[in-house]
Amino acid sequence: MKHFCPNDPKHAQFHTFAHVMQEWLVDADGDYIETSDEELQISAWPDDGNIWNCATCGAEATTTPPREEQEKAPRRGRSR
Repeated sequence: MKHFCPNDPKHAQFHTFAHVMQEWLVDADGDYIETSDEELQISAWPDDGNIWNCATCGAEATTTPPREEQEKAPRRGRSR
């Protein structure tokens, strides 16, 4: 599903969450020491149910497309 900035349709980059697995070096208690491998795999890609924020203005994105420019133009009334 595509996401849209409600403030400006030209804003096309967003911040949201993905879950990435890393390999860690840990001690005998499982406490973190250091990261062995930054990214082994992505366990969950960004989801439509996440909050998506516009990377330009910070607005919360919507999945409703912006109205087309022609729909924004005033409609002509009937001439008499």
